[in-house]
Amino acid sequence: QVFRCGNHRLVAVDTLAGFDRNTFPDMLRRAWESVPAETTLHMFQSGWIDDKEDNWLADLRRLGGTPKNFGPNILVCVFQRATPEETQQSKSKP
Repeated sequence: QVFRCGNHRLVAVDTLAGFDRNTFPDMLRRAWESVPAETTLHMFQSGWIDDKEDNWLADLRRLGGTPKNFGPNILVCVFQRATPEETQQSKSKP
């Protein structure tokens, strides 16, 4: 679901127990599809402490995210994607 919040959109995911590392890439893809004009997504995770945090942070980085912890149970991860113009420019470079 997508909710408007001022100039921002909140993409809510159906998860109560935390993000599943196996399904998160597909969840991220669906989030991008729900906001096709956006170039930045912020993922917020809070309320639990992950016992495999190093693996989770590595996965987020591999998917293009920049995770940052704010204490033991708050994580913000920014995902960026190229604009259509940047994508076109990179395709035209030799």
